[in-house]
Amino acid sequence: MDIDLYIDSSYCGFYPASVIEDFFEDYKQEAVGLLDEIEDDEVILYAVYTYSSDTEKIISANFVCYRMNYLDLVDSCQSLSDYCRLFYLRRTKGGYYEKK
Repeated sequence: MDIDLYIDSSYCGFYPASVIEDFFEDYKQEAVGLLDEIEDDEVILYAVYTYSSDTEKIISANFVCYRMNYLDLVDSCQSLSDYCRLFYLRRTKGGYYEKK
């Protein structure tokens, strides 16, 4: 099953899961590279997946590298559908990186 691919919320077409996985890894690595530039209360959002409510399979993947305040991310999560998942990275106070 092909998945709708979006880059920075711009539609790019249908792609197989293997291509989506490659984009996921690329954007995750880009997010890791940005972690030194963010404040302690910020995160780097790098992917948003949407799932089918019937089959629970991935419908779409939107890849971004968006720097945002952690509390804004929490607010966004509360307003999203139960069938969305946000992937982000955040620094911990000890200087280590933590994936959420």
